[in-house]
Formats: sequence, structure tokens, C-alpha cells
Amino acid sequence: MAHLFLDAASRTCLFCYGDMIDVNNIESDNGMLSKVIHKVQQVISPQGFQETVDWDKTKSGVTEVDMLVEAKEQLAEICLIKSHDLINKIQLVLNLDEKAYRKAQTLTHDYLMSLASNADLKKEVEVVVYEYLRQLYATYTQLIVEYQHENKALLNTEKLNLLLARYLNAAFMMAKWRYFVDQSAPLGMWKNIHKVIRVAEELNSLNKDLFLYDFQHKETSLAAILKRGFMLDTLQKGSYTQFQIELTDRVLKTWSTNPQISKQYTKQNEYQFFIHLNGDNRPERLRSAKQHSDFRYWKTIRIVDLIEAYLCAADMRKPLDQFNLVMMTKTEDVVGLFKKLRIDWCVKGYKRQRRNEERTTKLNILNVSHGVDEISARVRYLQLRPSATDLVFDGTSLELASDMPNIEVQMSSIPSSQYGRENWTMLEESASGFSVELGKDISFWVKSGALIGYSTLENKNVIALAEIKTVRKRTNGTYRIGLLKVTNNAIALKVNRVQKRTPFDVVADYQVNDGEGGLAFSDVFVGLLVDNDIIERPRLIVPRHQYKRASRYRININGEDHVVLAGEVINSHRGWICFEVIV
Repeated sequence: MAHLFLDAASRTCLFCYGDMIDVNNIESDNGMLSKVIHKVQQVISPQGFQETVDWDKTKSGVTEVDMLVEAKEQLAEICLIKSHDLINKIQLVLNLDEKAYRKAQTLTHDYLMSLASNADLKKEVEVVVYEYLRQLYATYTQLIVEYQHENKALLNTEKLNLLLARYLNAAFMMAKWRYFVDQSAPLGMWKNIHKVIRVAEELNSLNKDLFLYDFQHKETSLAAILKRGFMLDTLQKGSYTQFQIELTDRVLKTWSTNPQISKQYTKQNEYQFFIHLNGDNRPERLRSAKQHSDFRYWKTIRIVDLIEAYLCAADMRKPLDQFNLVMMTKTEDVVGLFKKLRIDWCVKGYKRQRRNEERTTKLNILNVSHGVDEISARVRYLQLRPSATDLVFDGTSLELASDMPNIEVQMSSIPSSQYGRENWTMLEESASGFSVELGKDISFWVKSGALIGYSTLENKNVIALAEIKTVRKRTNGTYRIGLLKVTNNAIALKVNRVQKRTPFDVVADYQVNDGEGGLAFSDVFVGLLVDNDIIERPRLIVPRHQYKRASRYRININGEDHVVLAGEVINSHRGWICFEVIV
């Protein structure tokens, strides 16, 4: 039989419900196993698990939380038992996993879609789901260790393949929840994944089709699960939101085939990624031809081709049903994600992102607002009363601790429109961007893609704009934010979208154009004008829902109305969009 998880640390001690369990010293107790089986069967009875996960609907989450807590406790009890009936024990865990899987999926949906405004409940869900998945991963690890040492219990190849597949799925689901909070996969996980790969290769089962769960309608394979886990891990090196990580996972599941994970590298087969099956190594981008017996390679050609096809179809406003992603989320969310993935997963021409501008240490206090409406209200106030912001910095000091990671940032919520919501501390600045330190607690809106307006101590009466590019949680629990400058001086405008043109009057075979009097406009909303010497054309930033491709807009500058045409989109996010204006 293939060797499974043979390192001494994995064989003797496993994390189980918060304690280290020595699996070699647990007494056999078939009576205890029978009691646990009866209790678990009550927990996973059909009455509690009939619902299916619907990506577009939300639920309260209370029932799912209780069920996962109970499932975790049952897994912990199973870990404490060393039984002669190992086959029954394995089947018990497989059954519990199958029933709890849908609950974990429902809570993942709630966590990402409906709990943003309830930080306490979101944190509770985060803890419950992660602890359940960690316990499931530990339990599967222990079962495989016990199976390795069991002389009598033998699983057929199909059941053993399912056990390995469930183990991989539990590991990658656990890792995904760590990615949600900017943490890497736990220590030792990749080392165990390496061993599963070697076992599957020995059993020649990497590409054998199987149903991961009985209720699923699409087959998968160990290779498909591995590639999904590998590619999700690569997102750690980019700046992806929690929602984008989950959406990537769902796209990979939907578009998954039966990929080839190869031992050989040849010039004819140009691979994009590899993993070194030694130590605790994670997947990496392949930047040059490397051949090693412990390397495993795979390609991204098919997934990138599908991404490009989707972006092309979306840009040309063609039907997207063929991609099977319509029910997941809005098209603009998928487009935003794919524009990033096609760069990070590109087949050729990949360039590692490196800082090409020198950054200098610059300690400064920024008074920050966020969102187009809030920023515009503040800019308009300053345009009318430029001296009003003197009060916002009163009492603010630049006496910062010398130990940079431990800087305590003053956070304040100021209701008046002339003030920002918070004060941030700038640490470094370059020509195009800067970084700030935000301590251990950050606002819910601080995420990649958010638009901020800020004033500084030197320029209290001027609002500059920047886009949050990265949000990183550091090992000491503080957050480091990287921002890209948009403009150093924002101008707030009143904006209307042209909705239709009324017919011209006809007089003696001539059409009479009465100018803007023949135009109909939407209700007034606010926008931000970006115009400087660096850009070729002025740009307009408006709320995302107010944008319509190739529309005309009426903007009011210094009391004068101008009708402009929406040109090329420069930047697009969930809450705002920036496009060139053609006068």
C-alpha cells in the first residue's frame, strides 16, 4: 500500500479540538464509537440538511452556525477514539462532511454578501467556519494516519480516492478562509499536500473522475482539486478582495476540467506554474525553464483563453450564458476580477510587479473621506469656505513612535461634511502613491478599489484623491494600506446624464436645433473632475450606477453648463467609475 503521511510529527500528534492528541496512546473503545455514531447520526439527520446553497439568496445564518459548531464537536470526539472498526469510522466522517458542506457554503455566502454591516456577527461566522474546517482537515489527516497503520482495514481504490479528494478539499477550503484575512496556508499543509500528490501518482489516480459529494452533478478529479487549490494560493501575491477570492474559487470549479499535472518539463510544453514537492513549498510562477524530479508543472492556457473570451464578449455586449457564470454575480464584478487574473495568470509576457519609483519616508496626517458622494460634499464645502478645515487638525500631533509597526493611528468619525471620517498616518510616499498604517482595527469600507479624498497638514483646503490598491494584515495584527494617487486637486461638479433628445422642430423643410433646450436630463448627482497636465483629456468620476456607456453628460463648471461625451473608461469599481470626457 502507498505510504501516507509518514513524517513522525504527523503520525504521533494531531491538532484536535484545541489539544494535541497522541493517536498511538488512545485506547480502543468500540462502545464509545457506537455512541458517537448514534449522536452524529442525530446531528446530521436529513431534517437539518435539506436546504441547498443559493448564491443569490441570503439567510440568517443562525441555524448554520449552530450546526457547524455541533459538527466540529462531533469530529473532535471521533478524533479521541481509536477503533478496530476503522472503515466505519472513515464512513462516519465522510457522511458528516457531506452533510455539513452545504452549511459551510451557506455561511460563506452570508459572510461575504450579507454580513458586511454587522461586524460582530461576521466575526462569529469567520471563527465558526474556520474552526470547523480546521477540525475537518485534522480529522481527515488522523484517519489517513490510522489507515496507514491498520493491517486489517482496506479501502477499495475508489473509496481511497474519495478519501484523498475530501482531504484535499478540506485543506483548500481551510486555506481559503485564511486567505480571506490575508493569512497564508497553515504550516505543514503544503507538506501534506505534497504527500497526497505522490500517493495519487503511485495509485495512478490523479485524473480518475469522481463525484466529490453525492449531491453534485459534475465530476471532478484529484488533479482538478489540486489545480484549484494551487491557483487560489497564487492570489496571495496579488491584491484581491474576499469576494474576488471566493468568486475565483467558484469560477475554477465551474470551468474545471481534468488538467495534467506533469513531472516533465520540455520546451514543447511551456508551463506557467510549478510546485516543488519538498519541505512545505507552495505553488510558484515558473519564470525560467527548470527540470527537477520533485517539480510538478501545470498550464493556465485554457483558463486564460476563457477569461479573454469572456472579457471580449462582455465588451461587445454579447450573451454570456455559454460561460455558465451568469448566476454567480454581476457581470461587472466578473469583468473586474478577470482583468486582474489575466495579468497574474497570463501565459506569456508575465512581469513580476516591482516598485519602479523610489519611496521616501514621510510622516504626515491625512484627514480622509471615502466614496464619491461624501468626497464631493466635502470638496464643495471647501470650494465655498476654504478656511473651514483649520479645525480638523487641531490637537493632531506628529509625535510618532520610532517603532513604525506599533504606531497608534488616531481614528475619528466627524459627522460634518467639511471634515473627513478618519485621520490616517502616512508613512511613505512616492510620485504616484503612498502607504499608511491603520492599526489593528479598520473600517469596513477600507478595501481594495475604494476611492478616498484626503487633505494634509500642508494643504488643509485642498482635497486630493487616491485609490486603495492593497490592504495587508501584518504579522503583528496591524494593517498596511497601499494607495495610488488619482489627482492632487479634486473639483466637485453638478452632473446630469442626457437621457434623450426631443425631435427637432421642422420649419419650411428645415430642422431647427434649439440647442440644449431640446435635451432631457436625469436628476442632478455629484461628480468629481480630474484635470491636470499629466493626462491628455479631463476625466470624470461618478457613482457606478450613474454611468452608461457612450452617454452624454451635462456638467456645470463655474456656473456654466457643458455637454460632454463619456469616452474611454479609465478605472471601474463597485462604487465608482472614472472615464475620459470628450468636449
